[in-house]
Amino acid sequence: MLTSSGASKPNQRAIEQYEQQLAQNALGGFSAASDLAACLLPLLKSLGWKGDPRHVAESLPHFANDLDLTGIRNVLATLNYSSRPEKLSLETIDHRLLPCLFLPDGQPAMVVKAVDDEGHAEVFDSSEGASRSLDVRGLKGTAYFFTNQSADGSAPRPANWFKSVLERFRPLYWQAFFVTLILNVFSLSTPLFVMAVYDKVIGASSHSMLAALSIGVTVALVADAVLREVRARVLAFVGARLDNIMGNNIFQHILALPPGFTERATIGAQVARIKDFESVREF
Repeated sequence: MLTSSGASKPNQRAIEQYEQQLAQNALGGFSAASDLAACLLPLLKSLGWKGDPRHVAESLPHFANDLDLTGIRNVLATLNYSSRPEKLSLETIDHRLLPCLFLPDGQPAMVVKAVDDEGHAEVFDSSEGASRSLDVRGLKGTAYFFTNQSADGSAPRPANWFKSVLERFRPLYWQAFFVTLILNVFSLSTPLFVMAVYDKVIGASSHSMLAALSIGVTVALVADAVLREVRARVLAFVGARLDNIMGNNIFQHILALPPGFTERATIGAQVARIKDFESVREF
């Protein structure tokens, strides 16, 4: 019979191995092919994340080596870290907000660990793959600050996980809203053109006015088509991301249910739990 101390030894060894891999900026078969992917493990180390290494592996997307900005923010969100961007000059950053992920204008991403009063910072430079001191005076870009949403950093999900997932795409929701508003205005161009032709062009026999109105309505129709394409791409991206993220979240929540909810339930009942979310996905 295993004691509690004996049972905790494998997990402790896994955590020690994970910490060694973090120190070497390596985790299993993960290798960084982009600057943001290179910043992932140093950022986790700087944030002091002490969770189960399995959660890191499960949070990575399929093509983890080529992480983009959305991917790395989703990985940190899965590990229970909320993020917010802010454009600033690195020398003016508040020390209390560090560490952070910094994307300099026209340069590779870096992890900023500390900044002193003289304008020198300790950073992890993704282009060199190592930590170094950097003069940040005049260096501008976008900083991403991460906040642990749980007192226990090993918690794989926040309690309001559905709301936190939706909050990630709030800027895209507003973009789709304003694009739809503009499209509704452009939809009036055709009836207004017809009214103007009957009221102004035919009565005055003005060919120059007809040409001006035709150019105007053509521009409006072209802009309408372009904006509809933009809106379709935004909605398709958000829909695909929500489908993927929510699917993974729901499956992990089902796996985390107490044994009584799964062992005593039939397969049909367990499948029905998953299908209950079909209406949410279709929405």
